[in-house]
Amino acid sequence: MESTNKKGKTGNKADMPGWVSAMFFIDAFQIDKNECFYIRPKENFSEEYFFYIYDNRNGHRPSNRELKFVLDICKRTGKGAFIPLYPLVHEHTEDEVQEFMREAYKSFCLSFGEGKLIMISSGSGVKVALKLMQGAWKEGLRFSDKIIMIAPVIDDEMLLNEDYDDFVDFCRDITICHGSEDEERELVRYFINTLTEEGLEIKYFEYKDAPCDFYLSPRRRDTKHMKRILMDIILDVTKNAISEHMYEIKRRGDITKRYPEIFTDERAVMFISKNKIFTKRKRHFGRYQDLLLAASYKKFDDAARLFLKEYPNGTVVYLGCNLDTMYDRVDNGRVTWYNLDRAGRMAIRKMYTVAGEREINIEKTVDDLSWFDDIKTDTGFGLLILCRNIFVYYSAKEVKEYINKIYEKFPGAQVVFDASNQITMFNKDFYEPDKELKIRTRKYFINSPERAVSAWNPAFTIVWSKSMLEGIKAPEDSRLSLRLRLWLENISKRYMIIKIKLGVEKYKQYHNIYKER
Repeated sequence: MESTNKKGKTGNKADMPGWVSAMFFIDAFQIDKNECFYIRPKENFSEEYFFYIYDNRNGHRPSNRELKFVLDICKRTGKGAFIPLYPLVHEHTEDEVQEFMREAYKSFCLSFGEGKLIMISSGSGVKVALKLMQGAWKEGLRFSDKIIMIAPVIDDEMLLNEDYDDFVDFCRDITICHGSEDEERELVRYFINTLTEEGLEIKYFEYKDAPCDFYLSPRRRDTKHMKRILMDIILDVTKNAISEHMYEIKRRGDITKRYPEIFTDERAVMFISKNKIFTKRKRHFGRYQDLLLAASYKKFDDAARLFLKEYPNGTVVYLGCNLDTMYDRVDNGRVTWYNLDRAGRMAIRKMYTVAGEREINIEKTVDDLSWFDDIKTDTGFGLLILCRNIFVYYSAKEVKEYINKIYEKFPGAQVVFDASNQITMFNKDFYEPDKELKIRTRKYFINSPERAVSAWNPAFTIVWSKSMLEGIKAPEDSRLSLRLRLWLENISKRYMIIKIKLGVEKYKQYHNIYKER
């Protein structure tokens, strides 16, 4: 195949809607009678393009909705898009499609500069992209530095592919975005797990309650978030969305500097000293909020350390871990540690820290109870489940059901969680509404831990419950109002941390067996 037009010469633009040329420059040429387009913004163009392979299940050309999605990415990043109108698979053989795509990719590579080569694909285009990369690798063509897959359509051929190890050779930077309501969800997860087992680090973002084509709806909240994530990945920055998620690292670093006698996180301090974390929202935290946060981290760290003193070979599961590196702070050299959070948060976590030798990350939501099966442990050696800020939006009934399900799966486990009393919960909803979760309000509170836990299940016992601010002293230069507030809230237990045991303890039986041996 040979191209019948060169880039820079404007060919037939009839295959592009008129509204495109109003905002973008279009260069068109043909390869074996198939149109290819270079589309670039009329303003703020960076002189770089990305290669885009669209979902062609609905036709030979990208739909108007997908075209708008691609061009919005162009406007946001300042990059142009190279879009080949590739033949339909059901009208041509797969070899013919791949032959055309290789020629298109060669043409793109020849005109590409020294920047990072980025390939973006969506829907059925993902399979075409992966086959193209495998073919390019075997032919010695330039690899893509970044591969982004949006709502991938996975078929049996992709799942049964025995050449997954090739992917490690032609690209190590892969991002996958899709919706949790996508019919392909389980196949996508299986595909990701297979790639991960081959040594690939996948940035995986799964959007809750989003359908397969959510990215084509520009007003959706998850679509807007995904576009900001893609901007950061394409531009190699963090200021659009990733920094918002990393802001908690800055908070931990700041409270470490201010209150090292309460809490220390050297990793966070080192990170913020080398990286600037941006936030679009103005956030003002007073001394009280800082002390409360430091106390929360300290109390959960202390709970984990005390557990590991009693159960040195135990297992700890940290639900909703976010970007917290508690494992680094409390590791005793023997614990098996599981971090669990949703896929998108875990993808950003990998940009911040690498899992330790006995540290395992699980990319699932807390509500997806299939995480039970991922925990490989014997509760007789000790199992601690940490639930920091997990039950805030649960009802009392939902908390009861959740804890009972943990008990059914892991009898003998221990659970540490935090809660506020009823007055505090109502005050936070009224004075500190969660703007990120407009449709949700804080529901869960505990006035009497003993009464609440005994109502959940007679087999549950409270190991201890204490004020989150117990033992926390105000700095010497603090105002009297802060000292009084800490004192009052300590005795009233407005914020509490509670540890409960679910059922019968088996550890002593195991301990005695080992002593006899």
